[in-house]
Amino acid sequence: MDAESSYRLIDDEGNLFGIVNVVDALVVLLVLSVSITGVALISMDNDQTPQTEHTTSHVTLDLGRQPPYLAAAISEGDSFSPAKDANLTVTDVHLAPGGNQTHVVLGVTLRGVANEQGTRYANAPLWLDREIDINTSTYNVTGRISDINDETALRTNTTTVVVQRQQSVLDASEVNPGDRVTVASRTVGTVTDAAVYPAAEGNGEILLVEATLQTYSRRGIPYFGGTQLRSGERIRISTASYVVDGHLKRVGGGLKRDELGNRTKTTETTPVDRLQSSVSGRLSGPVDR
Repeated sequence: MDAESSYRLIDDEGNLFGIVNVVDALVVLLVLSVSITGVALISMDNDQTPQTEHTTSHVTLDLGRQPPYLAAAISEGDSFSPAKDANLTVTDVHLAPGGNQTHVVLGVTLRGVANEQGTRYANAPLWLDREIDINTSTYNVTGRISDINDETALRTNTTTVVVQRQQSVLDASEVNPGDRVTVASRTVGTVTDAAVYPAAEGNGEILLVEATLQTYSRRGIPYFGGTQLRSGERIRISTASYVVDGHLKRVGGGLKRDELGNRTKTTETTPVDRLQSSVSGRLSGPVDR
């Protein structure tokens, strides 16, 4: 490059092309170079940052006994997020009598963070008997994990049972096939049959009520609320008209009238399947509520 060309590029005042000062131009180039290098380093750092992996677990949550008004407020689809990477959704609601209250068992899905030990929900691993809170705009409850499942939150089914109750005076005329078993305004089963026969040594009479109940399974065992369904367990069946508070005589099967033989009181079924009995008294009177 000759002297004349150099003169045209840089003038006497040191301006490049007579416009930009050479020193200023070098500073600008240096700033641009540093900025580009910084952006590249940040991009590389972001690419190397491990991404949070989320996973979903299905658990059974036992809330124990709750007031009926609170149990009625819990619905499928309710959700709660206690932390950024944690979310709970109610998928199933199972209700059963629990004394003067309502036993509530929920099926829930928990979305948490996956790690080597499994799922972490709200900064802690999932384990049996761990307490889980659910806080919504309507209610606040706490339950314990009673089961952890792979595919579904609550394994539900229907189970036929026979409930036996003995008392000195009772009446089966109110017990009708088709009566709905209800808890906190939810239908949880149906009465399907009933029979009355004298107790041993003339000590009152025994009422047998057959019902099909909505149950859930824990490790293959059917449960109704907090009650494991097995012969001899106490159970309560409540309808809009009466309550039968007795013991389980049979699980997984209904009344076997041939086994009752001639002990069964004479009953008759009307065209609308209303079960009637000649036994006097009222079933709803002496029953403990």
